[in-house]
Amino acid sequence: MREKKIFKVCLLMFLLMSISWSLFAAEVVNIDLQTAISTVLESDLDFKIATITYDKAKLDYQKKKANYLLQQSRYNELEMETSLASAENTYQNTKFQIVNNIISKYTNLWLSALDLAIKNKNMELGILRLDESKAQYEIGDIGSIDLLDQENSYKDTQFSLENASDDYQYSIKEFKIDLQLENQEFELAALDYTAPWQITEDEAVDKALNNSVELRLKGDQLELARIDLERAGVSAAELDKKIKSKNVPTAALACEKARDRVKSSTQATYYQL
Repeated sequence: MREKKIFKVCLLMFLLMSISWSLFAAEVVNIDLQTAISTVLESDLDFKIATITYDKAKLDYQKKKANYLLQQSRYNELEMETSLASAENTYQNTKFQIVNNIISKYTNLWLSALDLAIKNKNMELGILRLDESKAQYEIGDIGSIDLLDQENSYKDTQFSLENASDDYQYSIKEFKIDLQLENQEFELAALDYTAPWQITEDEAVDKALNNSVELRLKGDQLELARIDLERAGVSAAELDKKIKSKNVPTAALACEKARDRVKSSTQATYYQL
């Protein structure tokens, strides 16, 4: 008797848990663009690696700075700054790629849903037109060729709807994987255009050049090459001097190339905006 009571209690608890899990699974999560960005940055493994590497580089910088405290030199300082800037550049590029990717997927998914809704409306219209054409054919208002054209148009609309549905489902699958929402349903918040950002192209280019870690890194590498050449002039062999003399124009060109790349990239982004 007691065992039956225990069994009934256990069965009741199992049913209650099943119901609660079903309710939880049915919960729809609302996702806006900022939430999507924050979520993917918290879960992306590449960004976690880049963050740890950058944090380690900052610690290494502090350690070397303390070691060189009694033997300060511009060359040692530049080496440390270059190493730190390189890690920061990798970190920033990784973050940019991840954020840019999730923004693209968010907007593509939002647009795919809109496109699917349009295709569904087109399908409804296609059915009405086909039914109308069949009725007209029955009473002799149109011929078999006109009816065939309408049937082909309907099939094209149907095929377009199927493709749009497949694209939408694939976009959902990708988005769920990126945000680790495989077992949850979600809905996207509407994109907000109520607060446009006003900036001129020249202002955008100036900000990009001033904030570019890559450009700062190339500048440090150019200065390192110049100092290295000066030091070689004192004690290095003639062949070493010639080799180091080539490093300066190479670094200068790399710096110029980075500047052009930042400028053209910003101009392209501004044009897209």
